[in-house]
Parts: sequence; structure tokens; C-alpha cells
Amino acid sequence: MIIETKSEVDENEWNSLLEQDGKSVFKTFEWSKFTSDNPHYLIATENGKLVGVMHFREDKVLFRKALVSDSLPVAKDEKTKVEILRNFMKLRVMKIINTTYQDDKYSSLATKAGFKFTDKSTVIVDLKKIDVSLKSLDKKRRYDLNKAVKEGAEVVDSTKNLHDWEEFYDIYQRAGKEWGIKILDKAKFMKFKELSSHNLAKLFLVNTNGKPVSGSIVLNSGNTAIFFINATDPRSNHAHTNSLLVWENLTYAKKNGFEYFDLFGYDMHAKPNEKTYGINKFKLSFGGEVKKFHKFTDSSLFVNARKVYNKIRPIKKAYFLLQRFGNI
Repeated sequence: MIIETKSEVDENEWNSLLEQDGKSVFKTFEWSKFTSDNPHYLIATENGKLVGVMHFREDKVLFRKALVSDSLPVAKDEKTKVEILRNFMKLRVMKIINTTYQDDKYSSLATKAGFKFTDKSTVIVDLKKIDVSLKSLDKKRRYDLNKAVKEGAEVVDSTKNLHDWEEFYDIYQRAGKEWGIKILDKAKFMKFKELSSHNLAKLFLVNTNGKPVSGSIVLNSGNTAIFFINATDPRSNHAHTNSLLVWENLTYAKKNGFEYFDLFGYDMHAKPNEKTYGINKFKLSFGGEVKKFHKFTDSSLFVNARKVYNKIRPIKKAYFLLQRFGNI
């Protein structure tokens, strides 16, 4: 087996491998193009045939150059995945591998290849176990849903409407400024529209009185629908419409055969006086469970920095501020 770094890869061969490997959106050829204009690929071949691939990009983490991948490798077997990971480990500069709970069943392969890890968590709704009816929700969530419906709020699938994508970007941008978090620039954001042409992303908007007040981007990721981006216009008084939005996204996932709904994030270290504490409660109110997964690196500095970041909350706030202005 030959493993080498290249700037191009055969898309059809990649897709054939992906059919055997769970179809996570973050492992797709399209996602590699979404994350970078100049992605790099670690490619494993046998007798000229592609048997494994891992995409990564150059980025900056903790003020340092880093090579970042959003998934573990796609490959014909676990042995090939480990060998690709070992070759990734050998590359210069810090390495980061972002994963999701969907990928966590392969996490032992990264540690076998020598990577360290930090814990992350999310809220997963098992759609096989829940009944998509209001009875499965808590009292507060049912109240919010009924209030939104009485106000005339409706959730629409806006995936094919370019104008709606632009409208949602404006909402997303205003919400990002309100929360003080880093947001994607418009050119990068609009790449989600390109992903939608491959049935990998959906846009949903909540309209009240004919105007969008909130929305979400849901990623279609194999057996999992991921509530990837969500934003509510801070100028509106319709925060309760988020309950309707999540519920309709859950319903979409259930009706379209997905087995899990990932609410994409849960702050394990949130304090009662922090915004993320309320977000945690909101996510859990839809019948999901907290699930842990891992983020991998070869850097002890990164692992220790994450521990400090999570334990000392003012440092976390400073991190968000620096990240927002593009310094890390």
C-alpha cells in the first residue's frame, strides 16, 4: 500500500469507498471542497486503486499553523484507516481532527495511531425511539410551539431559494454580532447552497407575517440529520419560534428515514448564569440524551489549553473574543 499527500483525488473512487463507510457528510468529497479552496488529501492506493483517503486543510489554531481535518479517514478497512492516521501524524506542525458523535465508533483508531484527545459532547435524539407528537415534549416546549403557531409562524423548506439563503445569512450575521461569536463570511456561508445541490444540506426558515425571523441549516449525514447552524434575528421578539423550528426539523428527519437527530453541541462545563446553560436545557427538552465524543490532536499544548479553557470561564470568553476578530 502506498500513502502519499496530493492536491487532487478521484471523486468517483472516493464515493465508492464512502458507500461502505457510513456516508458522514464530513467524509464527503463535497465537504473537502466546502472547507477549503485548496484542500489536501492523504491518499492510500493498492495497485493504483484508491483504498483510503483523508482530507485536511491548513489553518491557524492557538496562534499556530495547524493541519485540520473534519473527520477520520474513509477507507476499505480499519487497518488502512490507522495507517493513514499514522501518516497524518508524521506531517509537520500541529494536527487537529474534528469529529462528531456519528464518527465516535472509530475513535479507538485515532488513539491507536498515537493521537491524544479531548472530550466533547452533543445532544442526540434517537428518532427510532421517539414519537413525533407534542406529547413527547415538556410543558415549556409545548407552550412555545403553540404560541408560535397562534402567532402565524410557519416553517418552510427554503433550500432551493437563493434569496432565502441570503436572507438567512443576514439573520445569522446579526445574531453572531449579538452573541459575540465568530461567523462565516458570506462567500463561505453560501457554499452551503452548493452542498444542498448534492442533498447534503437543507435550509429551513421560520416566517411570521411573511418575514423570516429565524432559520437553520440541517446537514444530511448518512443516518443522522445534524442541526448544524441555527440563528434568530435579535431584532425580533420571536425567540420561542426556535422551538417550532427544531420540532419541524426533527419531524423532517423522522419522515425522511434518519435514525438520529444531532443538536450539535452541549457545553459540559456550563454554569447556571451562562447563556450556554440555558441552551443546554433547551436542547435536552426535545427528548435527546447527552453523548460524548472526541477531538483529536498530536499536541499536548492543545489538550492542556482545552482543559484550562473549559475550567476557567473568563479565558473561554477571551478566546471567543479573539476568535471573533480572527486572531486565532
